[in-house]
Parts: sequence; C-alpha cells; structure tokens
Amino acid sequence: MASWLEYANQGATRSMPLSPDLVNALSFLPDLGLTARVFSGGQPVSGQGARVGSTRHDLGGAADVMFYRDGQPISWQNPDDLPTFQEIVRRGREAGLTGFGAGEGYMTPGSMHIGFGAPAVWGAGGQSANAPDWLREAYGQAPLAATASTRGTGMNGMDQQRPSGLLEFMGIQRRDPSAEGETAMPFYQRPRFADFMGGLAVGLNELRQQPSDAIPQIVAANQQRRQDTRTANRTVEMLRQRGRTDLADAVEAGALSARDAVGLAYQQPDQTSAMQNYNYLINQGVSPEEARTMAFGSGGTSINLGDQETAFAKETGKLLATEAAEIINQGAQAS
Repeated sequence: MASWLEYANQGATRSMPLSPDLVNALSFLPDLGLTARVFSGGQPVSGQGARVGSTRHDLGGAADVMFYRDGQPISWQNPDDLPTFQEIVRRGREAGLTGFGAGEGYMTPGSMHIGFGAPAVWGAGGQSANAPDWLREAYGQAPLAATASTRGTGMNGMDQQRPSGLLEFMGIQRRDPSAEGETAMPFYQRPRFADFMGGLAVGLNELRQQPSDAIPQIVAANQQRRQDTRTANRTVEMLRQRGRTDLADAVEAGALSARDAVGLAYQQPDQTSAMQNYNYLINQGVSPEEARTMAFGSGGTSINLGDQETAFAKETGKLLATEAAEIINQGAQAS
C-alpha cells in the first residue's frame, strides 16, 4: 500500500480498497505534502454484496477521504487550506478524475468525495446546485445557471438539453451529468427498473410447464435488499436536510441503523452523550465499527422512538410523496 494512503473504512459498508487506477490518479498527493485517510472506499457491484448509495464507489472507483498535512487534518472550512483543496481538484482533473463532492452539509466538514464516474461536482444532498463556488472554480465548470440554460445544436446540443417525460424517467436519453451530482446512474441500474424486471421474471416463470421455486425467492430477496437500501438512502437524505450530517455519515458507514439514527436525530437525552463520544472517536481515526462498540456498547443501540415514530413517518412521508408526485408528473408528460 502507498505510504501516503491510509484506510479507516474496515467497519464501513464501503470497506473495499480503492482501485489501482484511483490510487494511481491520486499519486500526486505527496507532491502537495498530503496524505489521505479513506473512511468510505469501494463496494461490490449491485447484487454482489452490501452496498449503499450510487455506483461511483463500485469496485473502488471513488472514495470519501480526509486529507492530512504533517499529521494534522486540513479542512475547506479553513481559508488557509482552501487553495490546497482547489489544487487537489485541479490536479485530480489532470489525472483523469471526474467526480468531486464537498462543502457545507455534505459529509463531515473537511472531507471530500473524489473519484471517477460521470463528470460532476456537488455539495449538500449530492446535488450539483449545492456545490460550493470554490469547487466549481477549481473544476473549471461554468456557473450552474448558464449550464442549465444552454442549448446547442447538433450532437453537442443534444448532450446539453434535458428532455422530460418517460425517457427521462427511465434514464435512456442523454443527460447533463453536471446537474446530476452523485445520484446519476444508468436506467438499467436503477431500483425501479430492477423491480420491474424482477416482476417480469416471476411472471414469465409462472408460464413455464415446470416453474422454478428458486426464481421467486431470489427476486424477493433482491427486492428486499433494494428496499433496505432505499430506506437507508432516504433516511440519510432526511438527516442531511435536518443538518445532522454526523448521523447521516454514520448510517452511510454502516455504524448506525437508519432507525437508530432517526432516534438520535430527535435528541434523546440518554443517547446524546453516546453520539458525542462516537463522533469524537471517528475524528480520532477510530473505525466506525470500533467507535460504535466503544460509544454504544457491544449490543449496539436500542432506541425506543415512542411518539417520535410519527414524526419520523411524517419526514419520510414527505420524501415519498415528492417522489410519487414526480413519477405521476413524468407519466402525464409521457402520455
């Protein structure tokens, strides 16, 4: 392993190492006097194991990292460190890196998502609209308003336009990746498409003279796994909207369940000190799994939400209603 690279993701969902291509692309860091600590690394491709979020981290194609100089963490919150982060982005672009996420409300202060994937920058909520100005400037990206309103001609124009309707819902047509953030993925990797194909497989299986008992079980297991992932992602989004990036990071790292994180978000007195201890241990470089055990005990957290269950349902219900309204609107446009 490179001397400038440290892994602190052993207990995280994304516990795999970085790909050789990504390590090579980041090899400029020692030239800047920096080391990198990975707290969220690679993950299996869909269907091959536990995973969370977008496909950018698949097989180590991206990483969430903290950078250090002389053993001390640097942060984009510090104006003195900001030029270094911009240089990381510029040098990364020269090395072929295409995806960068950072800024207030996105992961831990001072951290950065860096890697391959569709060219894009983003900030809070994984949205390009929330990318900080310093990140856009270093990336060499035009202001968002100009990018979104641009209409070209020929093939280049097709790349810049954003059509709506059924094709956009399926993700088949060309899209502007700079406005997609970390959430962009091809239609064939989307959970809705996978659920549709699973249902189709079950239906076709029933038409066989000797239907297989294994196919419905496999489809049901995959659907449940995707549902669990969607639940975790929606919880992370809700937590970030409430400003609890520490809890959102813990859910993404696999250190807390979505349900337990929601309980902590509502500031239960008996859990506040434990969460403070957990955050302190994470900042000291302790792996999420070890920090969870040390802060909450070997049994993990067991939180009684009580009346807060209703509040949680309201929060997640808003997200589900927004998603349903978007589907209905896209269906109407397709019609």
